[in-house]
Amino acid sequence: MMRKSMLLGAVAGLTLISSSRAAGPSDPPSAPANAVLTSQISCKGYSSVPMTADPEQSLPMKLVANLSCGQEVMVLSDMESYTVSVRTNDGVNGYVARLFLTSPVLKSLSSTPASAAIRSGKAIWQEGAAGSTSFPNGNSVVESLTANGITVQVSLQDTGWKLRANVAVMNAGAQPVYILPKLLTLDEVAPSRKLLRYQDPDHIAKALNHQLLWTASSAGPENGLQPDRSGSANPSAYSVNYKLPFNAAPNLLAQHQALQEIAAKNQTALVNMGQEIKTLSLRECTLKHGENTAGSAWFDRDGKSEQLVLRVPVGGVVFEFPLSFDK
Repeated sequence: MMRKSMLLGAVAGLTLISSSRAAGPSDPPSAPANAVLTSQISCKGYSSVPMTADPEQSLPMKLVANLSCGQEVMVLSDMESYTVSVRTNDGVNGYVARLFLTSPVLKSLSSTPASAAIRSGKAIWQEGAAGSTSFPNGNSVVESLTANGITVQVSLQDTGWKLRANVAVMNAGAQPVYILPKLLTLDEVAPSRKLLRYQDPDHIAKALNHQLLWTASSAGPENGLQPDRSGSANPSAYSVNYKLPFNAAPNLLAQHQALQEIAAKNQTALVNMGQEIKTLSLRECTLKHGENTAGSAWFDRDGKSEQLVLRVPVGGVVFEFPLSFDK
């Protein structure tokens, strides 16, 4: 009963986030598009502070790094639990005990985020190109693409039953933008070419299948950053090194993925599965300036898929993401 209550509480929290896409009482203050939330490490008499791969900081500790006193970190998400999800200036994600962090403050970005080129109504994610970045989020890779003041971030997982795309959108533009999830498309381009159909979350929720929340494998950029296949919980264990500067877009998927993982770990029966799927799914909404949204979209699965293209239409622009499963 206690585990079920924890899960329902987590899902209820996501409902609040999904409905307004504004920070609630349990979140750090909502940062404007040209600023990020930062804290400093307060050692409390220790020589350094551990940052771990897991929020529980269970023993033996899964150390990601030892942080120095006064070191600045970006606050990714705060669930008001024992630890806070942070990122270091050299791009390492992890969890730090709350008591070792100063109160978060807004820090202006050094410059306006670069914008991707738009051609024929499309902005295409390309490694190293203006407006395109990628970074790890847990054991998945997030592709982030900014164009016309809109940032779209995606990751793709194979659940073993459906393909699940986690999608976040942030509107830093002057005009409201409309999000309609059923317009998202996912195409397999190798080894064959086919459309993988979007699945209405209200319909698939009736299937009551645990695998909708599981992750069997994760996709990454083609020939770029790839998830570690060894099962390591270390969020920085990727096949190439990377650096995510503070003036890059914040990780908009961090909190959504954390709640999704809570739901996946705590489900012990098919009770309320339908409601959980609906709550975690990306929903139709309108984003005003400074607002953001995040959620999951499910698609048909082809177990042989290697290269895919996910398209997210927002604000009159189709944001296109090439993705690859490392077979």
